[in-house]
This record gives sequence, C-alpha cells and structure tokens, in this order.
Amino acid sequence: MSLSCAPRVEWCVTMLDGFLASLRPLLDAQGAEAAWVFGSRARGTASAESDIDVIVVAPSDRPFVERFRDYLPAIVAARVGVDLLVYTPEEFARMQAEERPFLVDALADARQIHVGRPSGG
Repeated sequence: MSLSCAPRVEWCVTMLDGFLASLRPLLDAQGAEAAWVFGSRARGTASAESDIDVIVVAPSDRPFVERFRDYLPAIVAARVGVDLLVYTPEEFARMQAEERPFLVDALADARQIHVGRPSGG
C-alpha cells in the first residue's frame, strides 16, 4: 500500500504514518470492521498541507456527527486536518446498495487501512 504525498516530502509521509499508527488501536478498540483513506492522500497527489480523508465502518450508538469523538486522539495528533466519517455497518451497507455517489467516488481510489471482524449486527 502506498499512501503518499506529491512531491514526496519526508515530513508528509512521516506525519501520515504517525496518524495511522495512532488511529489503528482506536479502530480495534471501537470494533471497526473496515477503514479507508481516500482523496488526495490515497491518490498520491497530496501536498504537505492536505487533509486526511478517512471512512470508518464501526458499530456506534452515537449520532453521526458525534462519532468522530471516539477517534479524537488520532485526529488531534495528526497535525493536519482530518475528515473522519464513521458509518455503522448498516448505514454503510445501505449506502453501498443505493450506490451513493459520494461513497462510490470515495472508494474508487481509496486505500484500505483496516480490516476487522464483522459485528454481526
């Protein structure tokens, strides 16, 4: 998997690696089924200032707009903006079945960064 920056700026790559290292334990703790980086970071066209776009599929009882809080330590540690979208497995399956344009476009060039166990819910 190559998540990179263009041009390949060492700080940019190190920052992304650090973000992913801090995110992965949180994904495990939340029982995430899957996660992807998408957008310029996945395409390899990001600059050092580009944000990090992430889709997470994980069970949650929180309202959609509050789910990012479960991942706040990684977001704060990122040192750049992070757009982290958390969908429940049911929401994600529905969006896939409906072929929602946002999801289709985001996943077209996404890089999967986490595979967990299905919640079975």
